[in-house]
Amino acid sequence: MRKLIVAFDEPSDGWLRIELGYEGHLLAEPFSHIYPTLGELCGALCDLVAGHGGRRVVFLLEPAELVLAMTPLDGRTARIGVRLFKDRSRTSDGDLVFEFVGERHEIVLAFWRALRRLQTDLSDSDFEERWRAPFPKLEMASLTECLNERGLLHDKARRS
Repeated sequence: MRKLIVAFDEPSDGWLRIELGYEGHLLAEPFSHIYPTLGELCGALCDLVAGHGGRRVVFLLEPAELVLAMTPLDGRTARIGVRLFKDRSRTSDGDLVFEFVGERHEIVLAFWRALRRLQTDLSDSDFEERWRAPFPKLEMASLTECLNERGLLHDKARRS
């Protein structure tokens, strides 16, 4: 089965770049700190782990927006769809710019690892200065707890 790659660059001047990819498909976009995207992403991932679907996460590209939707397909798999809208009015269906179907737990773990690296690569004060908002520690702790409750994190992963 295909492996999802998720990565964030270091924040800079209130912007942060996300990369989503697999087997030659890549989406890489910088997004703004204006929306609470990182905290909402943690919540959506927790919902996905629990098998709930339909939560969307909006990434502000100023003025365009990326909308990431994570939908469970069955007990094991999920679909990620990312649509690009020209602005926040979202008057059209948007253009599908990225799609991935894979094991639900692998999708969540790929995002968790990328968020964890983002959380630990900079000090709290450096992150907040560069991102212009604090890292969503409570939301990340909730996501980590969701993963722990389902036995998805191993000791090595928790420390990374």
